[in-house]
Amino acid sequence: MAELPPSRIVYHRVYADPPTRSELAPSQLTDDGLPQLPPPPPSKKQKETAKRKPLPKLTTQRLAPVSVSAGGSFDGPSSPLLAAALPPPKKKRLRITCISDTHNHTPYLPPGDVLIHAGDLTSQGTYSELSNALSWLQRQPHEVKLLVAGNHDGVSLDPEYTHTSTLTPAQSHAANLALFSTPAAARAGIIYLRHEARTITLRDGRRFRVFASPLSPSPPPPPGSKAWGFTYPPSTNPWLSIPADTDVLITHTPPKYHLDRSPSSLPPQPHAGCPHLRERLSQVRPVLHVFGHVHVGRGVEKVLWDDAAAPRVRHKEARVVEIQDPHPLRIKRQFLVDTIRVRDHVVVRGRETLLVNAAIATGPWSRDTGHPGWGKAVVVDVEVECGDAATAAAAGAQDGFGQEGRVRLRGVGEGWSAVDVVQ
Repeated sequence: MAELPPSRIVYHRVYADPPTRSELAPSQLTDDGLPQLPPPPPSKKQKETAKRKPLPKLTTQRLAPVSVSAGGSFDGPSSPLLAAALPPPKKKRLRITCISDTHNHTPYLPPGDVLIHAGDLTSQGTYSELSNALSWLQRQPHEVKLLVAGNHDGVSLDPEYTHTSTLTPAQSHAANLALFSTPAAARAGIIYLRHEARTITLRDGRRFRVFASPLSPSPPPPPGSKAWGFTYPPSTNPWLSIPADTDVLITHTPPKYHLDRSPSSLPPQPHAGCPHLRERLSQVRPVLHVFGHVHVGRGVEKVLWDDAAAPRVRHKEARVVEIQDPHPLRIKRQFLVDTIRVRDHVVVRGRETLLVNAAIATGPWSRDTGHPGWGKAVVVDVEVECGDAATAAAAGAQDGFGQEGRVRLRGVGEGWSAVDVVQ
């Protein structure tokens, strides 16, 4: 047998005549065919030492591929390699109770962790109506209550509403807005959101990212008539500011063609939703989108986004599935949509979105009969990240929910407003 260079010889034992390749098992061969014999058995002393001090069992982990083009350093806390090696964040179930368009009605609310009200707490937006609605919400057991206004509430909550001359000082914008920030409201976990993004952190560390807005599209009213608050012309797009990492989206208006069919819309436009919101929704793809405004559109849908659609397609939807309430007439029987465990309800982040029109009023208001009837809340189970309680307490030392954004409404024409987002 020809001699090999010393640097290429890999032995654990010394043999006068090394065995040939054919005499070795495949597991004893290195990649280049060199013989690699098993190590000698441990001595008695080595065995005793191993028994006294057992070594920890080592495990290996396959790292995800890291893109260098993403930027950042490969050493230190910001290293992408370090981030890839860290374990994924813990996930935990979050139960969200969804309602909208209660219009002074106080329905039975199933318990949950978070309560979402997607606008129109009142019918006329007066101080007394808002005060009664908030007193009712403060009594609910949910730890966090996320509220946006609607076009009806905007009569006094919209700072740019142009027909406030008939309101008394006790019904001014400042007085009504102050109702949402009283000590009682803060203790009850009420958070009033005005076209802004926040990170919501619960006491036990569960957290999610939310964007919420009271805006809804509305054409210019006839001259001399009054408009509702928080409206924008249909040609305006206020939704580009929705962050791409939003988990839960709350808007008063629905996206166009989704739970927005309105008999009050004139043909050929039977859908009252916003096309700009629908386009942004297909880009952001949150896990949950809660809205209201169009009462008769109330219901639940799950959208599967289509990444294989042609580039020219603006709204990439592969399939829309309707999820029906099994007990629609039983008000105190829970309408639960479990996106974690129920196969037909499961929502895959980035591929699907659950849409909930949570309007409690079942139809438009009539001067003679009022609202025709009342529905019930939709309860949704979603999976969110979960940190430790100590970190959550530190993050929530203020109000626990991040920085507040602002919206400025610029008057355009008579009685209506356009939207100018202030960063």
